[in-house]
Amino acid sequence: MSRPVIRGLLLSLGIAGCVAVLLMTTVGLVAPQRDGLVAVSLILAPYPFLMLLVFLPLCFAHGTRARLLRRLMAVCAIVFLVRFMPGTVSVARAPDPGALQVPVASWNLELGRADPSIVVAAIRQMSAGVVALEELTPGHAAAIGADPAIAITFPYQVLRPRGGSDGLGLLSSWPIDPDWTVSYAPPILDARISPADGQAIAVVVAHPYRGTFPPGILGVPTYDARDRDAAIGDIRRVIDPILAAGTPLILVGDFNTVDREVGYADLAAGLTDAQHAVGLGPGLTWRPGDIEWLPFGLLRIDAVFSANGLVPLSVGPDCTPRGSDHCILHALLELPGG
Repeated sequence: MSRPVIRGLLLSLGIAGCVAVLLMTTVGLVAPQRDGLVAVSLILAPYPFLMLLVFLPLCFAHGTRARLLRRLMAVCAIVFLVRFMPGTVSVARAPDPGALQVPVASWNLELGRADPSIVVAAIRQMSAGVVALEELTPGHAAAIGADPAIAITFPYQVLRPRGGSDGLGLLSSWPIDPDWTVSYAPPILDARISPADGQAIAVVVAHPYRGTFPPGILGVPTYDARDRDAAIGDIRRVIDPILAAGTPLILVGDFNTVDREVGYADLAAGLTDAQHAVGLGPGLTWRPGDIEWLPFGLLRIDAVFSANGLVPLSVGPDCTPRGSDHCILHALLELPGG
């Protein structure tokens, strides 16, 4: 096959790819779905645009198809910037010296896969404040609870490990009200912390189920987020009374939803997502287990939300490989007048 023929085929493929990506984006914006292929396209939405970069050299070719490809690539670039760049160029806010500073961290330990000594070492390095743990297993809970250095920084601990993915933990530098509650269907830990001379703060750690990929028509996998969205409904039933009461709220955890999904809108209503408010970059927190050695994430499914006076100052993931497919998410919140 001659070089001009190959180039022509590639140009046609690039044009078709641009059209497909633009159509997929349009459908996702006009008619977003909770389940199915449209929902999957929302989750992975930025990556088809990035895949189009392989056709960029063809834009410098001559001819009618090359001109069409250039125009379509320019449209795709504009759509990408408008669709995905807002919220990725926020800047951290300067703290108020008279306000209460609340460092928050969240880490999904991936069913205990990380070495306990690595987990303990990472928590030792965290700033005093609040640490939320998801998929906490008995081995990790025992190592954390027995470590004297962690006990100095985080003397107040609620560790509720489980053998599966339901275990939760909360470490705090401030007293935890003894009336905390925990449930496992879905995993939700509802607690109150009491900073010295400050107003009580509600801390809710949650881990709704992830969407599943059951076989669909002709055995082709589809996407089913019904259990995940039902779990988000359970989370809302916990936090909505807190919001109504005006109690400062931190909602933190692995929520198994990206901010382009319909379920995210249900979860985030009335809350401030720290990443949207002060995040710099996309804030990606998860990568598949087979490539968890990557020092960056591919999706943002971990988040820190706040409400009722708590203001985010900064947020960002630490994706140093530690044996978990999740990065550690760090945020700094502020309670004016606290």
